[in-house]
Amino acid sequence: MRGAGHYGVDAPEVRFPGVIPFDQPYGRAAADSVRQLIKGQTVLVKYRYSDVYKRPVCEIFFTVKNPEQTTDTLDLAQFIVSKGWAWYRTEQKNTKANSLLKKIQAYAKGQKVGLWGEKGRAVRPEMFRRRFR
Repeated sequence: MRGAGHYGVDAPEVRFPGVIPFDQPYGRAAADSVRQLIKGQTVLVKYRYSDVYKRPVCEIFFTVKNPEQTTDTLDLAQFIVSKGWAWYRTEQKNTKANSLLKKIQAYAKGQKVGLWGEKGRAVRPEMFRRRFR
C-alpha cells in the first residue's frame, strides 16, 4: 500500500516507481513539511472511504500546544491547505467542510504561501497525474 490519502485535500505528487516517474513541483517540500509537522506525535485517523487506487482516504487530526500551554486538536487538511501545501478537494456529502477549505485556500492563495508562491507552477495534482495514465 502506498499510504493514506487526506480527506478534503489533494497534495502535489511525489515520485512513486512505476506510477509517477518524478516529483510534481512542490510535492517533496509539501510531503516533508507534513512529515516534520506530525513527527513523533500521536494522530487521530478517521477512515472515510477507499479511493480509486484502493488507498484509504482519512481525516487526520493532530495536537499542538497553544500559548496557554494547553493543547488544541487541529484538522490536518485545514492546516496544510492554509500553509499552501495542498489544494482543497471537494468531497461529496460534506458541503460544510468543502466551503471552509475553499475559503482557507483562497486566503493562502492571496498570501502566496507554499505552492501559491511558485509562479506559474501550481498545477492541480489530478492534471499532473493525467500525464502518466
